[in-house]
Amino acid sequence: MPETGFTGSASELNRTTGSYPGSVRTRFSNRKPQTHAYAPLSPVLHFNPGQGDLVGGNLWDMRATGRRLGNPAAEQAQGPPTGEMRQLNRDGGPGEDPLFTDFTASSIGTPANLLLPYYAARRLRLHRQTRGISICRSRRSWLSQHVPTAQPASSVDTRWVPLVPANQGRFQVPTLRNVDKRPYPSFVKAYGHNGYFKSIKSIVHFYNTRDVLPRCSGNDHREGNTCWPAPESTANMDTKFMGRRGLSDEEENALVSFLQTLTDGYMPR
Repeated sequence: MPETGFTGSASELNRTTGSYPGSVRTRFSNRKPQTHAYAPLSPVLHFNPGQGDLVGGNLWDMRATGRRLGNPAAEQAQGPPTGEMRQLNRDGGPGEDPLFTDFTASSIGTPANLLLPYYAARRLRLHRQTRGISICRSRRSWLSQHVPTAQPASSVDTRWVPLVPANQGRFQVPTLRNVDKRPYPSFVKAYGHNGYFKSIKSIVHFYNTRDVLPRCSGNDHREGNTCWPAPESTANMDTKFMGRRGLSDEEENALVSFLQTLTDGYMPR
């Protein structure tokens, strides 16, 4: 919805499950809703050798490549838009507009979100009376989902096969525009491909301290403050630009304040 920056519009679902149900109300997605902002502007998925990145496509794992129809948004429209856009605009973007994304992907070591209903699903059950459906796919089949499509849509895409190991565990990073947009102050937004983070402060703190704080034990009340759980996946995890930034709490808060200014119609408090 536009009032939430074109992402999940239900505060309680953002706070709890992170993911959203589909047309079958008892069946939840395995990831939080993508940010739809700028989705039509994403270029056809391609490899940029200059920056060593795959660029473009839609959905969290870029599987709506756009190579078959010539437009990622057109391919995304053929399937349920429940999957997902990186941070700052580079030259690898479709124009000069300040999109606050470069349509690439990254592996930041996000912890598993155990609130996802997908984790609890064991097998597919169809009850004719209640029409209740639970999910059957193994969680490992999507935890390790890599960015390049597993089934190339054309002979051009087969050239991406050697890129699979270097892109394992990477997800498209959303635009920062409207990252804090919400209809009212207490509205909860979820961040990360699986919705683990429930505030901008928490994800900024994670970027700053992921590799500094100790691992949390089970049901650790310090989680998110002075310890972090193990990453959902360590494949190709970014250790150059995040994890040990050396920022003070005041500096973290300054970053949060800056990100809040990227909200359309922002007014200083």
